[in-house]
Amino acid sequence: MKRIKGVRPNQIPDDILNNPLIIEKLKLLPANYNFEVPKTLWRIRESKAKKIGIQFPEGLQMFACILSDILTEFAELEECVILADVVFGACCVEDLTSEALGLDFLVHYGHSCLVPINETCMKTLYVFVDISINVGSLVDTLVHNFPDQNVQIALVSTVQFVEGVYKAKQILQEKGFNNFVIPQSKPRTTGEILGCTSPMIPCPIIISVSDGRFHLEAAMIQNPGASFYRYDPYLNKIFKEEYDINEMKARRYVSILKAKDAQHVGIIFGTLGRQGSVHILKQLKDLCKAIGKKYTVFLMSDVCQAAVNKYPEIDVWVEIACPRLAIDWGCEFTKPMLNPYECFVAFEDLPLDYPMDNYMYGGGSWSVYTAKDLSKQN
Repeated sequence: MKRIKGVRPNQIPDDILNNPLIIEKLKLLPANYNFEVPKTLWRIRESKAKKIGIQFPEGLQMFACILSDILTEFAELEECVILADVVFGACCVEDLTSEALGLDFLVHYGHSCLVPINETCMKTLYVFVDISINVGSLVDTLVHNFPDQNVQIALVSTVQFVEGVYKAKQILQEKGFNNFVIPQSKPRTTGEILGCTSPMIPCPIIISVSDGRFHLEAAMIQNPGASFYRYDPYLNKIFKEEYDINEMKARRYVSILKAKDAQHVGIIFGTLGRQGSVHILKQLKDLCKAIGKKYTVFLMSDVCQAAVNKYPEIDVWVEIACPRLAIDWGCEFTKPMLNPYECFVAFEDLPLDYPMDNYMYGGGSWSVYTAKDLSKQN
């Protein structure tokens, strides 16, 4: 790669960092949202990309046109395409669609790197979009509500707020509160939880810094013995959160029991971004073969009742898309709708303990990284 004279590798050049026109344009974006525009411009320039795609979760789509204009102008692009389909997480990264569109660079905003950049089919940059929060308010809230320093407390969050969590822990330690810990499920960012992935946390109290509870629910399912609280960084308020895991398990076990007698299994490979895993697909196909179950593979971008109703021959569905789809909405389907873990429970009589390990090392055969390792062995 040809280097710009006087610039070290990965060092953003001055004509980007201190460009008054770029600085002025950045004022159109909220000051507490870090879209890493200089870094993005430099990476695009380095790659010599001329046609790029940018992708956002729903909460950030309002900034898409502004960012498109900035990137187009200052990276001297021929085209910047906004990929506007629904984005539930980094599992929905649209590198395959971008390649089909003839693009040569993709920027995915708002999520951590679930699909490694060495596995995407084009150069991809993940921008977490760190959101600055009122750390002082968070610390004061924690000190006021949890004064007992003998109780170990875990702090978790979504990736946008992890920097605020790190700063809060440091300040708490300076105040003498050494009982706050930040857990990790590798290879996820320390403190990060996803709707499908959470570490097992040996703490009686777990506090999530987030503006919603979808991702927190993964920690609640994974750690049913803990007490949970959610600090909303926009409202600067803390809430007690509860999850009826026994009700969820009872509801899901009905579908799992029905699936045990199924003769024809429909395996749904999710095509929304990279939700589907070919390695998990292989594990499910091998499982069906081993126990003599007939199976048919279906490709679907939107797993819904209307889509599956077209195939009355199927006795049970297994979706390789989002594990939470089956957990949260599986009972709304006419035929049993399972996620890969539930399929293993049904066909291998595994215990119903719901490990939320979809994107962590050391997970079960139904998880992304373990399924990949098992595929390499066969």
